[in-house]
Amino acid sequence: MTVLDLPGGTCRLAGQLDTSEVDGAVRPLRLPRAAWSQFPPGQRSLWTVFSQASGVRVEFRTDAQEVVLTARLWRVDFGDLPGRVADLAVDIDGVPYATVPVESSGTVSVPLDGGEPIISAAGKPCGIRVPGLPARSKVVTLWLPQSLVVDIVDVTADQPITLADEVARPRWIHYGSSISHCLEASSPQDVWPVAAAHAADVELLSLGVAGQCMLDPFVAEAIADADVDVLTMKVGINMVGARSMDQRTFVPGVHGFLDTVRRAHPDIPIVVASSILWPGNEDRPGPSDMEILDDGTVRCFAYGDVADVAKGALTLADSREHLRAAVEARPAGERTFYLDGRELFGHADVDSYVLPDGLHPDTVLYREIGRRFADLVFGQGGLVPRASLD
Repeated sequence: MTVLDLPGGTCRLAGQLDTSEVDGAVRPLRLPRAAWSQFPPGQRSLWTVFSQASGVRVEFRTDAQEVVLTARLWRVDFGDLPGRVADLAVDIDGVPYATVPVESSGTVSVPLDGGEPIISAAGKPCGIRVPGLPARSKVVTLWLPQSLVVDIVDVTADQPITLADEVARPRWIHYGSSISHCLEASSPQDVWPVAAAHAADVELLSLGVAGQCMLDPFVAEAIADADVDVLTMKVGINMVGARSMDQRTFVPGVHGFLDTVRRAHPDIPIVVASSILWPGNEDRPGPSDMEILDDGTVRCFAYGDVADVAKGALTLADSREHLRAAVEARPAGERTFYLDGRELFGHADVDSYVLPDGLHPDTVLYREIGRRFADLVFGQGGLVPRASLD
């Protein structure tokens, strides 16, 4: 957490590991800047996804009935695919209260080859009005749009804004892919790790990074350096889709990541979750790609050669078995648990829920995944019951 002394009052910024100053504004960063020197050359898309504000929020206490967040909001386009502009979400005293539509004030266009982003000229900072708040002292939490890069200029109100007292909650870090980043969700409250955090009453740091969940050592080091009471990680799809790991390297990569975290946090519970079902692509290795159809919709698919599996290529189905084996091989007594991602969305759910592009959930399914995850992990009979974290 970071205390922001803004012209309009003092707030707390949460859900990030670092910040940068950009033209007089504060940009939340979900990975420490010290790690950015370890990004591979020509992969500035990493810079972009770690700057998008999934799970990041601004908290303060006020009697005001209307507050205004002033910020520059950067839409992120990936190749020819225009980025989404999610809403701003508002909690009152920790309970979801409202959502507010926003408009972007500039764009960051990320080439699909990972090259240098093209940044448009930024317009003026947007003033996002949040009216209709209850007329009493309350803690207001503004959840920033998970799809945008946000530069915070100020928070103002018709009554004083002061620093809210911290509430002692277990600190949860979640690491995952685009299906944890939740770019497709309409609101930050529909981002499934946020929904799960609300349900379980835990303090979230989300490291859901679209296309970039590769078990990178610099992410493991960042988690090792953070204050954390429970870690969950949902891995597999990005390494299969990018063909960045195979049957030989995947399990050692999992162990290396866990070993780095364990050296700093030997006793915390860690849940290792596999990917949700990817209908029609479970047994085909990467690479993966997407195409924009004539009606403007998107289709995601794997197009690797099935014959390459016999030569060591990794499929999504195989990644689950490899993850299970990795968890079972951890030292005796270590609090590391396996969760099959198909319990969040599996074969029995195909007729009930929608994957609009064949891979990523819609808002309704993201909400359901959040509910199931909270129950399976933090519920009374879950892998890490919430009561055990107090």
